[in-house]
Amino acid sequence: DTAPIVEKAWAAEAGLGWIGRNSLLIHPRLGSFVLLGEIVTTAELDAGRPTVPDGCGNCHRCIDACPAGAILPGRRIDASRCISRRTIERGEGDEGELHGWIFGCDLCQRACPHNRRAPIASNKAFRPVPELERMNAEQWLALNRAQFDRLFSQTPLARCGLQKLQDRIRKLGKE
Repeated sequence: DTAPIVEKAWAAEAGLGWIGRNSLLIHPRLGSFVLLGEIVTTAELDAGRPTVPDGCGNCHRCIDACPAGAILPGRRIDASRCISRRTIERGEGDEGELHGWIFGCDLCQRACPHNRRAPIASNKAFRPVPELERMNAEQWLALNRAQFDRLFSQTPLARCGLQKLQDRIRKLGKE
């Protein structure tokens, strides 16, 4: 997320999956909830794996599920519309309609049939944060910066920040 590396395209070229209509890499067995990592090297490597055929077929469930209309033709995303991008990344100004979300979205991934049969991650680092799952709006609004940092400094929530999360919760409470 910090440099112009086309990891999804490289992963597809390496035979790990195909680029779905939601613009994400979809692995035939693991779905799109995969974490990609790279090793940048000058070593000569054999590509060695054939490409995986497109498994989306005529399915448009991800497109239909996106409340913001962010999924465009050509397997592209309009980042200015994508709720996940607008709620996770730090930014200034009007975030637009968030359709009830305070952080993230992933409705396109939830709608994807390839994710229905994907195994649950066994690595503890990918499990939900128990405190996060149990918190209600009042508890979020009562959090101070030190508590937030203790609970969430090593999670993607830190990218957004406590103040933005609390502002969104307040806004939802008024709607």
